[in-house]
Amino acid sequence: CRQRGPTGDSRDPGLDRGTRRRSPPEALTREEAIKCVLPTDVRLPDREPPPIHLVEALVADDMKLIRQLLIRMLKKKGVSKIDEVDSGRKAVSHFFRYRPHIDFLDIDMPGMDGLAALKQIKEWSPGTFVCMISANSTLLNVKEAKELGVDAFLVKPINALNLHRILSIYKKRTA
Repeated sequence: CRQRGPTGDSRDPGLDRGTRRRSPPEALTREEAIKCVLPTDVRLPDREPPPIHLVEALVADDMKLIRQLLIRMLKKKGVSKIDEVDSGRKAVSHFFRYRPHIDFLDIDMPGMDGLAALKQIKEWSPGTFVCMISANSTLLNVKEAKELGVDAFLVKPINALNLHRILSIYKKRTA
């Protein structure tokens, strides 16, 4: 997906030919961001969710401190393999490559947000467990996430009790 620079030249997006400085890329809409990452017409085969000690998890949040906290808490709960990314685009790419069993997606991330990533992941693999993370879960965000098939919500600040509740929801799927 190429973005056009200020001169309309698509060969070198963002390069201002007059000053030889790069201009910031234009923001993409959610739909454009999804189309730019990977094909949308893919359907991955369903698979059984493993027990918690065999789970592979993905934590996607643009705040490093939140990622570190959630990773530490997940390890204490017995999750064996946890990867982290800092954007929705990287979350979608990582999901397509590695297919983690549980995905924690922050709603508000630069570029592709968590709701766009949720939409893409659920289109590819409806059975994947996805938990949205947010400090400000507005009614509109919650409604949109539910329409897209979210499995759970984790409200910041994250605490052990709420994480335990999320993992209990996941464990019900393995029973």
